[in-house]
Amino acid sequence: MSERKFNWFNMMKNNFKENLAKWDGHVAQYACSPGNIKCNQIGNQCPVRADGFQVDYGKEDYGYPDGDVYEQSDITKAEPEDSGGKAAREAAEMMKEKKAAERQTGLKKHYGKILLVAKANGSCEGMDSAIEMMESKHSSWAEKQLSKDGMALDDDDKKAEITGFKEALNELKLAILGFAERSGMKMTGARGGPANPDPRSMIECKLSEEVFAAFNIFCTGITTRMKEIETEDKMAKNLISSIMTIFGDLHEINVATLKTLGVENFQPVRTIKTRKDVFENMKKNMVVKEVAPDLEESYDSAPPAGRPPGGGMGAGLLAGIQGRGGGGGGGRGGLLAGIQGRGRGGDGGRGGLLAGIQGRGRGRGGGRGGLLAGIQGRGRGGGGGRNDLLSGIAARGRGGGGGGGRGDLL
Repeated sequence: MSERKFNWFNMMKNNFKENLAKWDGHVAQYACSPGNIKCNQIGNQCPVRADGFQVDYGKEDYGYPDGDVYEQSDITKAEPEDSGGKAAREAAEMMKEKKAAERQTGLKKHYGKILLVAKANGSCEGMDSAIEMMESKHSSWAEKQLSKDGMALDDDDKKAEITGFKEALNELKLAILGFAERSGMKMTGARGGPANPDPRSMIECKLSEEVFAAFNIFCTGITTRMKEIETEDKMAKNLISSIMTIFGDLHEINVATLKTLGVENFQPVRTIKTRKDVFENMKKNMVVKEVAPDLEESYDSAPPAGRPPGGGMGAGLLAGIQGRGGGGGGGRGGLLAGIQGRGRGGDGGRGGLLAGIQGRGRGRGGGRGGLLAGIQGRGRGGGGGRNDLLSGIAARGRGGGGGGGRGDLL
């Protein structure tokens, strides 16, 4: 967006410089002025005369700023999105893409031609937008109502709410007229008589019924709110009445078309929340947000109850490495002691890790020898028993003699 604005600014600046150079050259050559044209050029060929035709500089005083004036853009910083909200948003986007692909397949099957499919797809997207707009309006109106909760509304506040209702209804009426026209209804001229055949698919008819159900909830919220603020607007009532008339005729066509397509007694699946439900949910969320900072302050001032200070269950990381949180003398030793002596005391029990490599931890004299001794003599003592590993390779011997038994490996 910034690059596009910069390119537009450069284009306007270059056009201004070109026109100014043309103006200065013409004035320098012919000495023309807005009230005194001295050149012999015809009509708008004279830039001074052409500029006078377009703008009358003496009619109004446009003025000029005293100092430098710059355009200011307000940037609203978005709140950080938590992992749960991000996962829910991504799941909703995936569901929306999946639904769009299924819808595209159904429309291709019904219409066949690409142009008809594109028109039907545009109509479906328009109906989706109408439902989303009604949901958005409910949320924004409930938010404004919550900001004035417990306060007396003046005439300006009531007028602003009624104006918002009428703008939303007018926008919806334009969209609904387009949906109804696709069904074959006569939207212009004299009403009555047989309607044109309905070419729509099952998907469009079902979605139209969902828009109808959502509008019933939407207009109920508007009429209820007008009664709450004790302000009724005749134009808003007329808009609701005219839209409900269109929807009534469209509902009959939808039912007949769905019946020919093999669907009877269809009940809309998608709906919107009522204005009251949206308001109550926002109120609960606001209470939760007000309580959360108090909890954070209490945790900052003192540790939570139930955690013993010092070296109990919540001992530090270094204490856990050194003594595993079990005290000084008894219990398991530290991590380093566990490597050296496996934490079983000093002399008795298993030896350290290095001792285990050297003597396999079974004492100093008897038992198996060290790892190197095990390689040399397989750990069965000095003289008797099996020979060392190299002798086993050399002679595969079954005793100490050179002649008996099998021959050597080589």
